[in-house]
Amino acid sequence: MWIAIGSVITIIGLGMVYFHLPSSRLKSEFKEKFEYCMKDNAKDSSVLSKEDIRKLPDCIQKFYEVTKILGKPKQSTFCMYSYDTDFDQNGRKLTIDYYEYIFASLPRRLAYIHSGIAGIPFDGLDSFVDVKGGMKGVIAKNITIFNTRGPKMDKACLATWLAESIFLPVAFLENDIAWDELDETSARATFTYENMTVNAEYHFNERGELKEIFVSDRGLTLPDGTMKECPWSVRFDNYREYGEYYLPAVCQCVWHMEEGDVIYYDAKDSQYDLNVTKPFGNH
Repeated sequence: MWIAIGSVITIIGLGMVYFHLPSSRLKSEFKEKFEYCMKDNAKDSSVLSKEDIRKLPDCIQKFYEVTKILGKPKQSTFCMYSYDTDFDQNGRKLTIDYYEYIFASLPRRLAYIHSGIAGIPFDGLDSFVDVKGGMKGVIAKNITIFNTRGPKMDKACLATWLAESIFLPVAFLENDIAWDELDETSARATFTYENMTVNAEYHFNERGELKEIFVSDRGLTLPDGTMKECPWSVRFDNYREYGEYYLPAVCQCVWHMEEGDVIYYDAKDSQYDLNVTKPFGNH
């Protein structure tokens, strides 16, 4: 009996050691995708000028002035990350570490999530690379529990790239994006890429701070693995100085469902790494 108990304890101990190892299959996949995206991501160290952005809507130009992105070297990558962030995965409450990367030259985006479910490591990867979108989840470092792909996911990921590229003006300048000024504090971007057309609205306050990004028909993955189009928004608040930049600390992602709004991502202390050159940068 004692031998059996000892064996169980050994197995549990080995499992705990394995779960706390830093590497995972999905993390390795993320790093490979990051390096691949960086290869074609053109770098331009010239300063972003008013002449560069003169064709953008006035409210977008004002945003780049307010955030102090204007007058700084042009960035080819953008990373927003947060720790111990509240996350709602189809009703399951998690606390996650989140890292998001936007690339400028081509529509590419990566988002990596690390968390735990009942003490077991959970990793997620949301990606849009070479016109293909995907959302993958892995537990215990090696067991895939979902891997959503297909045309609807491709379009959803492209819409997310467009929406969040506002923090990376080079992405707007290097891609053929059509603009409509809705009023003095709002504008809509429309982008067609590889036979997919997506749009995003940007809403600002009178100070020029971005308060909300709205997409009317982003793809939502349901618990059964199917997808449906649903209004989606990202809300921003509590702007503050981040080194030479002025950016929002609060970021909330919201599904506007028929039964009510669901805040599924709620970061109260967002961090930024502009022009990051390696996965996970300095964080």
